[in-house]
Amino acid sequence: MSYLRCINHVNITISAGTEALAAARQYYVGMLGMKQLPRPANLDNGVEGIWLQVGAGPQQVHISAEEVADVRPWAMDSKRHPAFNVSDVHALRKHMVDSGANVMDAEEIVGNVRFFCRDPWGNRLEFMQPDEEVGAR
Repeated sequence: MSYLRCINHVNITISAGTEALAAARQYYVGMLGMKQLPRPANLDNGVEGIWLQVGAGPQQVHISAEEVADVRPWAMDSKRHPAFNVSDVHALRKHMVDSGANVMDAEEIVGNVRFFCRDPWGNRLEFMQPDEEVGAR
């Protein structure tokens, strides 16, 4: 029996500073359309960050600023990443390319169309949509 139901949140690390937080807001709220949520005051332990809602569901992305963020060059060597189910994988890919993001197509896994990219801090992100939804468009 599995006790796991869904992803609650994924924490992504960025560089410290107000410029990095502003850029994160622009990337995740402006380009990807996430909604910024209030961050609980009791969790503000000196670490800057923002909380974001993914779509209309309960899943969240938490962004934490660190003095030394692990920023990697554009490469696919790390397997660490959040994966987001999306409503239109092809439209999102086009939007991201048009917005200047570097995207990398990925081998299709059974039942899903997907692609990857890295955010400005080197975090690897995966965007996917079930085949039956893509085919219905």
